[in-house]
Amino acid sequence: MADFMISHRSGETFVRKSKGQQFLIEECNDCKITVSDKIAALTVDYVKECNIVTGPIESSAFIRNCEDCTFVIACLQFRTRDCKNCTFYLYTSTGEETVLTRG
Repeated sequence: MADFMISHRSGETFVRKSKGQQFLIEECNDCKITVSDKIAALTVDYVKECNIVTGPIESSAFIRNCEDCTFVIACLQFRTRDCKNCTFYLYTSTGEETVLTRG
C-alpha cells in the first residue's frame, strides 16, 4: 500500500507511478506531487499549499479539505468538498478542458 500513498509529508517533491491502482494523498503541506501513469481512483484529504498533477484517472477524483492547492487532473468523475482557495485544471471524458477555482 505504501507505494500507492503519500501521507504526512512537508516540503518534498514526489514522482510516483500508480501502476493502475487507487492512489491516496493525505495530510501533506507544501509538496509537489506527480503521479505519472494511469490511476484507478484518486483520493486527496487535508492537503495544503501543494501542486498535484496526475495521469488519467479511470474513475473518480475525490478532493476533500484542501487549501491553497493547484490540481491538474483528467478523470471520469470529479468531486470536491470543503476546499479553500484551490485551482483545478480538469480534463473530462467529453473532451472539454475546464478551470475551476474554489474560494
